Amino acid sequence: MVRLLLIVAVAAGALAFAGCGQQFELPPQPESGRIPTPGTYNLDRIWEIPSPTDLLVHGSFVYVIEEEATVEVYLRRYPEPVRPAFVGDFEGLVRPVHVCLARRDSTFIFVADAGDMQVKRYYFRGGEPLHAFRDSAWVELSGLAADEHLNVYVSDAVRDTIYKYDEYGERVRLIADRGTGQGFVIGPQGLAYRNKVLWVADTGKNWVQRLRPDSTNTAFEGHPIGLDIELAEPVDVAADPAGESVFVTEAANDRVFRFQATGGFQDTVYAHTKREVQVDPPLDAPRYVAADDSLVFLPDPENDRIIILRLTTP
Repeated sequence: MVRLLLIVAVAAGALAFAGCGQQFELPPQPESGRIPTPGTYNLDRIWEIPSPTDLLVHGSFVYVIEEEATVEVYLRRYPEPVRPAFVGDFEGLVRPVHVCLARRDSTFIFVADAGDMQVKRYYFRGGEPLHAFRDSAWVELSGLAADEHLNVYVSDAVRDTIYKYDEYGERVRLIADRGTGQGFVIGPQGLAYRNKVLWVADTGKNWVQRLRPDSTNTAFEGHPIGLDIELAEPVDVAADPAGESVFVTEAANDRVFRFQATGGFQDTVYAHTKREVQVDPPLDAPRYVAADDSLVFLPDPENDRIIILRLTTP
């Protein structure tokens, strides 16, 4: 009798499951049996996102450029990408290529739009641009950063320049131009601003420099990142919220590193050979990086995904 009841129960459960009539395919996730390695970055989760490129993380939100067409917003704490209901479309974009954030009386999102060669400022909830400007000197919008005064910094790898603009879009000063020494740049790309320091991926010299944002061709004291540990084609740089760590993507060798703000090496965040972060297919030539607290976000436009890594504490 007991055996008969068990058979009936199992059959009823199978029918109920079949009655759902749907199969849900989850994006690839970390292996369930994988034990995180303390003191380094481990694979946390993977989001399926169409052709993500530049991105930023702020508080609960992740802002992502998708398919070089839109800026989308997601809640960072979920295993899958979830959009907040109160954030609207970022209107008036043609071909966005870079995104950054600044806080003053509110939180603002800046977007470098290569489609019409403008930098556009938005309220963090989206909508129409609050302000937009262009500079006829630009040939390429290679990097973008903004500070607490809503000053904007734009790098141009073709012209070997970084310019600073005020909140109205007026050019304030040349931050750096072509040269081989510290304070000068060759092919500058990714930018990051934190604690009155402007970080630049000085791609042509295989360096990452700390520049003074209130001066011209002036670097902070100390060696640039790339002298103590050799870099090959650093293309993007991001700083954590406290400004204590800097993350650098190295496209030529498919790696992402974490450094102290003073330039000392801290950790290999991603590499093909690092067991804790292996994904299939591997991330090749990482171009963009964003970091916040213990998480690092690595877009992979070729495979329509964002790889999210977490620093596991000892």
